[in-house]
Amino acid sequence: MNQRKLVLGIGVAVAILALSLTAFAALHVALVPTSATLDIAGPTTSKTFDAFCSFTPCNITWVIVLSNANVGSIDNTSGPQTTFTVGTVPGTAYIFASDGNGHMAQAKVDVQ
Repeated sequence: MNQRKLVLGIGVAVAILALSLTAFAALHVALVPTSATLDIAGPTTSKTFDAFCSFTPCNITWVIVLSNANVGSIDNTSGPQTTFTVGTVPGTAYIFASDGNGHMAQAKVDVQ
């Protein structure tokens, strides 16, 4: 009887581990860093963002949403990296990295 309990226990542990690994292996996009604070007057007026996928190929498209048209801009709209450069007014920018298949990540930039 004790031997069956051990087998059942190992089987349950293996099933839980398999489900956990499947959840971590889900397709997703990650963005680093996830936030930044920059000053119009410097000393740092730009920040580079990197996107990573948990799958290949990883074709990233970048989109920026600004609280004001002059908060800043990004230098690339595709590829694994983009750089945000501050504009002339304070505000907030949201930078989105998308793989085009419904997976995306975002970063928030506060410009002071």
